[in-house]
Amino acid sequence: MRRSIVNRLKTTLSRCCSTVEKTEHQLSLVGRNYLEPIDFTESEIKSLFWTASEFKALSDNEYNIRDLENKTGTLLLSEPNIHFQSSLQLASKDLKIPMNVIIDSTWEQWQFPEDAGRILGKTCDVLFIKSKFYLKAKALATGAKIPVIIISDTRYANLRALSDIFTLREKFGYLENLHVCWIGSPTSLINTYLLSMPRFGIKIKFFCCHFLGEKVSPIAMSKVRTLGKEFVENCQEASSVEEALSHSKILAMGSNLGGQKQINQENCKEADHDFFILHSMPRTRVEICPTLFESERNLTWASYRNCQWILTAFLVRCLSDHKHITKEPNFSEIKAK
Repeated sequence: MRRSIVNRLKTTLSRCCSTVEKTEHQLSLVGRNYLEPIDFTESEIKSLFWTASEFKALSDNEYNIRDLENKTGTLLLSEPNIHFQSSLQLASKDLKIPMNVIIDSTWEQWQFPEDAGRILGKTCDVLFIKSKFYLKAKALATGAKIPVIIISDTRYANLRALSDIFTLREKFGYLENLHVCWIGSPTSLINTYLLSMPRFGIKIKFFCCHFLGEKVSPIAMSKVRTLGKEFVENCQEASSVEEALSHSKILAMGSNLGGQKQINQENCKEADHDFFILHSMPRTRVEICPTLFESERNLTWASYRNCQWILTAFLVRCLSDHKHITKEPNFSEIKAK
């Protein structure tokens, strides 16, 4: 079965099936920007995940897409980043897309960052950005006139959140009604979770606090309240770590627990008996015991590896009119059973 799918993918991708009629799940993302979590619809994100799954099945094989020939990309970083540089290197290498890496933060001080976008837009076909300033990166995108993907900034952690959600679907076979809790400071990752996970029916509880232990709400909650009753109901703020952990299937955490006790097997008794872990990284000795972090419950490394396939999907979908030729991945709990 797997060999059959791989052979079909190799044949179809090499020919770039431009004549296949579009369906609801063959949405075009050509030329699109992805600057914040709500830029793509739920159907578009599912289609992006579908593409990532298709190409992950080809990870040990050679493939070419005619529409990607002679395309180039740029990764713009304000500082070096092991994770993003290595993931994008793997994605661009597989697709044979030359990727220029620029490490420069001076443009973030420009009064008109869109001018930097005009410069970069003339040198490549797609631009990935990691910036300290969301509004600066957004302004740059307006001047680029090519697809721009903000992978991370101080407001949103787009790539990591997408990779985490993709990993959860891969692990459990569905997303609907999964219970996720967040414990830690109000970082860009929890902001992105709150605007992304409820779209798939994921229920998220969070307990956020500063390093002194003072409880604080993530800034994304103000936007969550504008997205409808169902969205708000799937984003619940807990009054304690214990309440956040209660019945949670996935424990996601940052490096700062705000003076809370270290998370270990003992104080996770409130969680689902078969719980799993996601860590925003980098970790410290404070927030989680090494035994639990190194256990098979930890999905962090799987998510890191999947960043390559999310980036592959962005490259393919933003630069070519890719057509799905495999069965759509399941996202429903009912269908999974």
